[in-house]
This record gives sequence, C-alpha cells and structure tokens, in this order.
Amino acid sequence: MYTLDINFLEDDSRKTQEVGAAGVISADEGKFVAIGGGVAALALAAVGGMFFALSNAVATQKQQIAQLTQEEQQLDARLKELASAEQSVQQIEAETQELVKLFVGQVPLSAILTEVRERTLKDIRITGIQQSGTEVTLRGQARNYDDANRFVLVLKDSPLFTSEQVKLQSAIQGREDPDTRIALVDFEIRAGLTTKNTAELLSDLERLRAEGAVARIRLLQEEGVIE
Repeated sequence: MYTLDINFLEDDSRKTQEVGAAGVISADEGKFVAIGGGVAALALAAVGGMFFALSNAVATQKQQIAQLTQEEQQLDARLKELASAEQSVQQIEAETQELVKLFVGQVPLSAILTEVRERTLKDIRITGIQQSGTEVTLRGQARNYDDANRFVLVLKDSPLFTSEQVKLQSAIQGREDPDTRIALVDFEIRAGLTTKNTAELLSDLERLRAEGAVARIRLLQEEGVIE
C-alpha cells in the first residue's frame, strides 16, 4: 500500500510568502507615486492661482464698467443742459431777427430800383417794376433773347435777390420796327428777395443810398441789439 503524505504547514508557509511578496511596493514604484502626487498638487495650485487672477480681473472690469456708467450718466445730463441752453440761444436769436425785421423792415423799394438801374445792360430797357411781398417783377424790352438771358444772369449776382429765384418768366418777340427794322423782345423777370436779414445788407444799402434803412440799422447797433 502507498501512503499519501500531505504537509499542510509547508503549503501554508508558501502561501504566506506569496501573499507577502504580492503586497510589497518596490522603491521605484514609490517614486512614481510620489511624483504623481506632486504633479497633482501643482496642477491644483495652478488652477487655484488662475481662478484667483480671473476673479480679480472680473472684479476690476465690473468696477471700471460701474465708473464708466456713472460718467456716461453725468455726460448725458451735461448734454441735456447744453441742448437746453442752445435752444434758449436760438429762441433769443429768432426774437432778435423778428425785432430787426419789424424795426428795419424789408429791403426798401428805393434800394431795389437803384440796384436794377445799375445792373441794367446797354440793350435792355425797363418798362415797369412791381414789388409784391418778397417778390419783384420786372418788365421790359431786350434787343434779342440772348440779351434778356444775360440780364437774368446779372440779376442773379445781386445781393438783394436769391439767385435760384431769379427767372425769366416770358420772352416774346414783338413786331419789327419799320424805322430800325429790329423786332424787340418783350420780357418778364421775377426775382425773389434775399432771405438775409436787412441788417446783414448794411454795406449794400449804404452803396445804394438807402439812408432810412441804414439809419435804423445803425441805431440798433448802438443799442447793442445787433452787432
């Protein structure tokens, strides 16, 4: 017969050695664990630093925005004050202009007659002048159509009229004169008076010898109503 000997003590000893060997961490593995922990700590520190810096930047931006908002509100209030002051100045200027118009009046007819006479071309003859409000109507005769058109251009240059409102309304060639054998052109010109205040035309009124208007303007200047 055969006898089976089993040594349980020996087997337990081997198992203990195997378990013990499996639970031991080598020196190299310990270094890797330590390095990994250090890297993690550095990463956390870096993230914390970045968060702190961003928090400070956000706080600074909020402070700047609040300051700019306050400055904007102050600027808006100042602009409103300036707009109100400008409106008051414009109202005073408008009232002054009305006073000048009332006291001085429009460009006097005598000045208009003198201006037209001085600007009348050689081959132009004026037969009538009529003023209605701010519009002046001239009637006359020209040697030909070209002379009538040239006269319109000359009147456009006058400081008493608004250039865009000086127009040749009609030009009709009449019958030929048996003596001169010339058929004159009957024309009508309408001219709008300037929109400038009469006081702004002081030098022109002096040139045209409109003494009454000049005297009234001088009086307003002496009183300090106008410059």
